[in-house]
Amino acid sequence: TPIITDDKVIVPTLSEGIVALSRKCGKRVWCNRDGDRFIGNGTVDNGHIYIGAQGKMFKIDCNSGRTVWCYAFGEAHPQARPTVSAGKLIFGAWDCNLYRIDCQSGRELWRWSNGSKNRLYSPGNVIAQVAQDRVMIVAPDRYMTCIDLNSGAQLWRVKQRRVRESTGISNDGKIFYSKTMDGQMIAIPTDADSYNELWCTDVGWGYDHSFCPLIESDNIIYMSNRRGKVAAVSSSGELVGVAKLANSAANDLRADSSGTIWASFIEGTIWRLKAK
Repeated sequence: TPIITDDKVIVPTLSEGIVALSRKCGKRVWCNRDGDRFIGNGTVDNGHIYIGAQGKMFKIDCNSGRTVWCYAFGEAHPQARPTVSAGKLIFGAWDCNLYRIDCQSGRELWRWSNGSKNRLYSPGNVIAQVAQDRVMIVAPDRYMTCIDLNSGAQLWRVKQRRVRESTGISNDGKIFYSKTMDGQMIAIPTDADSYNELWCTDVGWGYDHSFCPLIESDNIIYMSNRRGKVAAVSSSGELVGVAKLANSAANDLRADSSGTIWASFIEGTIWRLKAK
């Protein structure tokens, strides 16, 4: 997914490193080839892009394209976009680990492991949701896990429903949302000391395993499936509606400053949505 800054479009590639193009004319501004196979998504914060390559996480200056630091952690790949919170970076990789590192120095602060030897259960395509000094994730192992933000200690971990990768968080940081593999949306308070469902809403599309994140806008939470449907659920758990927009999975859902939702699909279509 391209990363947009004020004046650049930054594109990770398989063969040419990371390329920055001018938003105005499309001209190449810089190219960084310090990493091998940039196939994951990146995050921009405070003039820098954080993005993973094979076994590494990079901090790159958005203006010059210069690598500020490179944190080498192993052989696996970070796929989802990292999360920046309070000057720290949190990301998962396909090695069964979740990492927290210092954004200034690139130093590892902690790593959490799910205890599995099966890399297919890794949080490699998980966007960590951070609130109330906690980190919350779900991964292909179908567990929901809550981790202390500062120490990396596991607070609780349950396999209550069939959750997998697709999550979101309320704009006020109080509610963690997740999509189940059975076509449900669930809401969990981020300050709970144990697993505590506020509500569970069935949107009616049945089994699904797409990884597209959930997003909240104007007290409506949106999620999508692998067959081109987008569901809207109110913050109280009421189903607002389901729209069939495409025939493929959504890449991502993003909100703009007006509350409008933008959805892009694998088949190459882009939709502009707003709940009525």
